[in-house]
Amino acid sequence: MVSGATLLAYAGASLAVGRGVFVMPLDDVYIHFQYARQLANGQPYVYNPGLPPSSGATSFLYPYLLAIGYLLGFQGLNLGLWAMLMGYAALAGSAWLVYQLVRGQGGAAWLALGIALAFEVNGAVAWHFMSGMETGIVVWLSLGVVWGLVPSTEYRVLSKKRNAILVIAATLMALVRPEGAVLAVLAVGVLVFTTL
Repeated sequence: MVSGATLLAYAGASLAVGRGVFVMPLDDVYIHFQYARQLANGQPYVYNPGLPPSSGATSFLYPYLLAIGYLLGFQGLNLGLWAMLMGYAALAGSAWLVYQLVRGQGGAAWLALGIALAFEVNGAVAWHFMSGMETGIVVWLSLGVVWGLVPSTEYRVLSKKRNAILVIAATLMALVRPEGAVLAVLAVGVLVFTTL
């Protein structure tokens, strides 16, 4: 519910500032949007129609996620709403992982809920998840990696399910942001070391 309220607040503010259209706070968002539009139109990695591919995108996977929204009908500046919807999903998923991490270390349910809520209502966190950038997805995947690595009080050793989630989250994180590859390599190294 808190993630949904955050989405409504930011979508409303975006519409108010944009006088009826969704506007995003950073210019880099619109670079991603252009690559997503071109990808949806069958010209991957092309910024300007008809020109050769360029290397201006800072994320390999994020334009593909945006292109899904474009193909679903979130076109023009409405692509900002799709980006915020993805931010909403990542914020809700991240809050759930924060809750699970606290509970997994023996924290009481009220404490885990309080920390997860504090995470969600933090202004800087909310802004990054709703900014239209891939930051929220990176945080969500990073928390997935941490959740996969940290054994809980219920599971003293890492289970196959947790290992699979860790590897999937680490791989996706490396595809969403290039620097995510560093954490992915470290996480897989820890996983290999702990399972030997």
